[in-house]
Amino acid sequence: MPRKNPTSLLLARLLLITALQMHGSAATASGSTGAPWNVVADVGQVVIQVHWVTIGELKIAARSYGKRPTAKPMGFSVLTQDVASGEFACHVYLLDQPLRVGDRATATLGHEIAHCLGFSHE
Repeated sequence: MPRKNPTSLLLARLLLITALQMHGSAATASGSTGAPWNVVADVGQVVIQVHWVTIGELKIAARSYGKRPTAKPMGFSVLTQDVASGEFACHVYLLDQPLRVGDRATATLGHEIAHCLGFSHE
């Protein structure tokens, strides 16, 4: 069983906060706040694995989870909970690695990590 890494969870929460703050600033500037987040799981700790993939690999991975990729996919995440142990694991699939604090890849990473922390949206 993998050891829990408090640093990884802290990093995930910091990335989420940064992405939400960045997205919030952009939303305020554009006048739109987007769909609200809904808490769908009480995730205290989660092991997050990020997979940097090509568009072809992203579509294959999405289909393997029963997801239908959109016309212009940027990434997706899958949060699972082990029934026996109650432990959470999350796989994040992304096309682009972040290069700058305010770029789309950073916002996408934060968005997908929000899903890993138990948040969902319509």
